[in-house]
Amino acid sequence: MSIATAARRFALAGLFGILAGGLAAAQAQEPLKIKIGWAVAPAQLTPILFAQGGIAKHLGQSYTLEPMRFAGSSVTLQALAAGDLDIAPMTFNVLGPAILNAGMTDLRIIADEIRDGVDGYETNRYMVLKDGPIEKIEDLKGKVAAVNGIGSGQDIFMRAMLRRHGLETPRDYTTIEAQLPSMGSLLIEKKVDLVVGVKPFVLNPAFQAAGKVLFTQRDAVGMTDFLFLAARAGFGRATSARSLVLPHAAPKRAIGAFDGLVLRIVQVDLRRACPRALTAPRRPRPAGRTIRRRARA
Repeated sequence: MSIATAARRFALAGLFGILAGGLAAAQAQEPLKIKIGWAVAPAQLTPILFAQGGIAKHLGQSYTLEPMRFAGSSVTLQALAAGDLDIAPMTFNVLGPAILNAGMTDLRIIADEIRDGVDGYETNRYMVLKDGPIEKIEDLKGKVAAVNGIGSGQDIFMRAMLRRHGLETPRDYTTIEAQLPSMGSLLIEKKVDLVVGVKPFVLNPAFQAAGKVLFTQRDAVGMTDFLFLAARAGFGRATSARSLVLPHAAPKRAIGAFDGLVLRIVQVDLRRACPRALTAPRRPRPAGRTIRRRARA
């Protein structure tokens, strides 16, 4: 091989190296855009968590968040299936049908969000008028109930409780959809007979003065890992080729979003924003429960 040929090859190799470095740098300058759903704040902190500047050091560098509001988990599931959402808040009752009926076998749970009914903590409420005719669940026969979405967690939990008392929809009562902020006014104006009460709306003095709790989500289904964040595996594959740069990351290497980098970044920023949010009490193991390992043959 002549000196001229070797020089040309060396020059080409250097050019390719410069181009590759330039592409990687340009890619690193474009943060990963994550579209994430939410339904109600502050129960879900998604739209306000990083509103204060300086809390999330890596927001706008390695990733950006685009909060998108939905009425309930059943609607976010449709958006996730259509590719209009990257990360969706989902209730456990939606996960099974999503996999078995909708064929979304690539769903992945990536974070725990809300645990309902833990001792000493809040639980969602199902409320009726204090001066109304409903004193027990059986009194809801022939009445109208409002939930934030048909097929949502709040709807399914209500149905479970009413079924336990012999009531089925639509045979025995009517269910309508309404926004969570409007539940109090619907009840006060006697447009419906049963509503879902969640914070902060249930703290409205007029709502509290007019309404009373008929039963709670904990009464209906016990303590639950109520809400979690889910994404499709395709989201991870689509971003796995990207070089994501985290200034304070360790180890300092380019890895894909679902290889742990973005999740680790967000967890770091979450802990900075609300350090107690990721340390909620876990469900205690029953006394006397042991784990037995099957002996190998």
